[in-house]
Amino acid sequence: MKLEFQEWLEETLNKDFYGMEEIKDRLGISTNAVKSLSKLIKQKNSVFAREDIIIACMGGKRVL
Repeated sequence: MKLEFQEWLEETLNKDFYGMEEIKDRLGISTNAVKSLSKLIKQKNSVFAREDIIIACMGGKRVL
């Protein structure tokens, strides 16, 4: 189940960096959910790295 979700995230997030609005649109989540998620991710020039987003969505760990 987790592996399927991780694979979906990898397919959905195909760019290296995303802004908050792009994360909201790509993942289909609310603005409040994006704000909560963004607190768990390192921000670089108002954008978030793809890998950091995936790790945060997976609860801090990637499935191998």
